Amino acid sequence: MKYEDGPCISFRSKEKRLLGEWSLKYFTVDGQDSLQYWNNYFGNECTFTFYDWSDLGDFPYAIQWGDTDGNYYRVTGGRQHLDDNVLVILGGQEDPVSTAFPFSFLWVSANLDGWPISRLKYDEVWFQFDVNLKHYELHLENIKKF
Repeated sequence: MKYEDGPCISFRSKEKRLLGEWSLKYFTVDGQDSLQYWNNYFGNECTFTFYDWSDLGDFPYAIQWGDTDGNYYRVTGGRQHLDDNVLVILGGQEDPVSTAFPFSFLWVSANLDGWPISRLKYDEVWFQFDVNLKHYELHLENIKKF
């Protein structure tokens, strides 16, 4: 499936475009910026890392914000596959020593079967979710390809 917002032509599969390390550059809840608040709370930017399923088995993605010496958030989980424009996931395991849980809406809702992708290019991926009567948007920028 071609995404509404490009690319027109790609020589990399959707799965290969997603692999790598990504920095969260845009995060809104019902149109309100949440990124600045959480960057200040954790003291740095959030990273999402998507690994090749065959390389790591049970935990092919990780999300991390902050450092274990201060405010900290980490989640690991399984990515099953891309289904059209949705990243189908096996769930997330939030680290219980995390000091806050900004992405709990991704794992606790029975209404969310995957992460809908609205844009997937070589250097950026956008997700949009409607969960618990709220609209979330996350835009990631690639910082390292695998």
